Amino acid sequence: LLSRVFSKNANGDTFRLQDADTLLDSTDYTEQIGEELFEIDAASFMRTVYVGQEECAECTVSDSISAKLGNLAQNTDDINNYETVAKRLADALNHMTAKRASGKINKLKKEISDLLTQVRMKEVLEQSMNSLSEMRDEAKKRKEEILLTQKDVEKKLEDASTLEEKRAKQEQHRILKQDLVGKEQELANAKAYFPGELPAKQQLHDLQADVSRLSEMEKKQSNRGLSDMELEKLSRYDEKFANGFPESDDIIDKQEKWNTRNHMKSMISMKQANLEAQLKKEEEEHAGLHVKQRNKGILLFVVAAALLVTGLIAPVFIFMKIGCGILAALFGVVGVVTISKKVSYSASSTLRDMRQDVADDLAKIDSIEKEMNVFFDTYQLVFEEDKVSQTLQKLKDDVWEYGNLSAKKGESLSKEELTMQENMLEGLARFVQTYIEKPAQTMSYLTYMSILKDMEQHLLIYEKRLEECEASKMRLLEWEQKNNVLEFDTQNQAESVLEKPAYYREELVKLRREYEETLHLLSEYTRQLDEKTEDYDLILEYEDKIKLLEEEKVLLEEKYDIIEKTQFYLLKAKESFTAKYTKPLMDGFKRYFQMLCSDTTDDYFMDANLHIEKKEEGMSRDVRHLSRGYQDLIGLCMRLAMVDAMYGQEKPFIVLDDPFVNLDDAKLNGAKSFLKELSNDYQVVYFTCHESRA
Repeated sequence: LLSRVFSKNANGDTFRLQDADTLLDSTDYTEQIGEELFEIDAASFMRTVYVGQEECAECTVSDSISAKLGNLAQNTDDINNYETVAKRLADALNHMTAKRASGKINKLKKEISDLLTQVRMKEVLEQSMNSLSEMRDEAKKRKEEILLTQKDVEKKLEDASTLEEKRAKQEQHRILKQDLVGKEQELANAKAYFPGELPAKQQLHDLQADVSRLSEMEKKQSNRGLSDMELEKLSRYDEKFANGFPESDDIIDKQEKWNTRNHMKSMISMKQANLEAQLKKEEEEHAGLHVKQRNKGILLFVVAAALLVTGLIAPVFIFMKIGCGILAALFGVVGVVTISKKVSYSASSTLRDMRQDVADDLAKIDSIEKEMNVFFDTYQLVFEEDKVSQTLQKLKDDVWEYGNLSAKKGESLSKEELTMQENMLEGLARFVQTYIEKPAQTMSYLTYMSILKDMEQHLLIYEKRLEECEASKMRLLEWEQKNNVLEFDTQNQAESVLEKPAYYREELVKLRREYEETLHLLSEYTRQLDEKTEDYDLILEYEDKIKLLEEEKVLLEEKYDIIEKTQFYLLKAKESFTAKYTKPLMDGFKRYFQMLCSDTTDDYFMDANLHIEKKEEGMSRDVRHLSRGYQDLIGLCMRLAMVDAMYGQEKPFIVLDDPFVNLDDAKLNGAKSFLKELSNDYQVVYFTCHESRA
């Protein structure tokens, strides 16, 4: 007894086989009882014994069908595995073929071709490496030449800076001596005005006071009024000095201050020139310090690079490589700090003193000019810088004349006043005779006052010139004490061929720029040479790899040839094997075909692969080009022919799922006769849903 319960999927099916006598479970067959009984798998069973309505025309031969048909032969193991082996051989050929992009032989050929393309660059690469090596050596040589030239230019820059400083000092010394000569000449000119002893300033003031009193006494004594012209002049003075008039001493003070201002302004240009020369000198010294510090930083970089290269390429122990790397990093960091560090700059005490001196003079000049402006505004005077001295002198004369006119309404003099007048006149005469060789026999008080004021003015000028001369001597003496006059006054013959420091600084800038460019080129040549060396080593590896790939390709081609021949001869063996049962199948096909229809079967034939073809108009045509009804008839006949050949001893049942649905009425009658004839040999189960085929 056999029972099977089907579930939603095959894993859930249940199978039970019982002995008919004992009803005990039997182990004679397994769940694959159909395949064990009919000696065929389910797929082959569906292609032969079972004929479906839609699959009637399909009649393909599986390995299992071929094996079942092969009972005509003794050994069926090979035919059972033919499709598997053929597929494996085809897969192996496809995997290795040179005709496909994915084939291993084709991949090997492409890889070998690509590697050969790379290897062809070997000669070009060798030439490039030789060229780079020569350029690197040339860059190293140029770097050393630049360093030597740089040292020579730095030495010349130092000598030129020293020479320029010497020339600046020479110019300063010349200017100081020239200034002293000028001041001595001005002092001599001022002294020449006085033929004898210099008068005392107080004596001049006293004599001017005597002249004023004598003038007043004369006015008082004359007891006469002013003339019309004098009255008009006095009226103008009254209007001019309505708010008061300055004292003579005040005007003299302003004259002295303005003379001081003029002298300071005449000296300020020279002081500023000296200040600029000193400033330029100190800036050049500072720039030289900065250049030296930068050179130190570059030297540290070079040492760091040398240590790094030594650590990388030198055949030394690992701890020495690490030590070189640490030292390279240390020198590199110190180099960066040295280059980036700014050299501090502070002005020297000499420069500060010179700046303060110029600033003090400018402040003093500004103060005097402001004071003079205020003074001029007070007395309604026009301030013109080039006419200040004349304006002050005229103001002084106007004040004296105004006082003289104002006092020109006197009374009679007393006896004491007359004696005083006589004594003062004698004193004035004696004093004037001392400094004037031929004085006039009679001189007015205005003439006396003019002479005294002129003498006072020249005395002030003399004192100023004397002060200026002493100051110039002091400046020259102090300068000579600070500087070695013999050193900078001597001229070396070699110094005359030196250029200015600016020329050597420009040369140094060019050399440093060229040095940096040379270092960059040297680094670039080294990098490119390293890359070319790596590429060259890689090409050598490619050459070795090409040899291995060629050997592998030869082995694969030999293996491919063997497999290809195996596939060819295996196909020939299968065709030879199937040819043995082609005739029985063709006979069965013709017999069943004639049962179904009255057509002749002479035009139908079967190839070694058991495919039915029909000859029409001299050509073999696939039956798939026939109508669907003929395709169903041919397929059904072919299936029954295979059943006859496959089941020679035990006849199976045949299941027909209405295979005649596509037949016309004429062939349908033949189909019914066909079924009656078929049922004589086989148990036939026929399914249909139409009475015409019942």
